[in-house]
Amino acid sequence: MAHLLGIDIGTSGTKALVCNDKGKVLATATAAHPIRSPKPGWSE
Repeated sequence: MAHLLGIDIGTSGTKALVCNDKGKVLATATAAHPIRSPKPGWSE
């Protein structure tokens, strides 16, 4: 059975999911990450 991993890295967090070859979602996870702003108007 094949599995697919999807990852979305966004501005304030990362999301991931694993689904099987029929499209059924088997697992999901999210992790927040801070936006760093070393100077006004800058962000990473």
